[in-house]
Amino acid sequence: MIDAVREENAMVAALLGEAQPSGLDGDCLVLDFPTDAEFSKKKAMGNARLIEQSIKALTGHAVKLDCRSNGERAAEPVLLSEKELLARLKAEFDARELFVEPPTHDEPLVGDPGADDAS
Repeated sequence: MIDAVREENAMVAALLGEAQPSGLDGDCLVLDFPTDAEFSKKKAMGNARLIEQSIKALTGHAVKLDCRSNGERAAEPVLLSEKELLARLKAEFDARELFVEPPTHDEPLVGDPGADDAS
């Protein structure tokens, strides 16, 4: 459903990433947001029509949206050390480290006014 919403509005799709569906009461879909995501909850409710239309397009069933706070705080983001981040980038993106050697004192820097123009 989030992908369908993303096609129409990426910001609203990002807000939905903070929510968890907690139930379907008749034709009312209940989404729970963490207590500290009040802004996201309000923005989702402000875009309820878009979300409801996306759900109907996917399922063929009309629903009404209800957004609630679940009484819990959002999970703390996982902080990686520099070493862990580099390892993850290498693994997930097939990345590699590039080491640039600093110029020696006898090599002119690019754009150095004292360097000879060979052109």
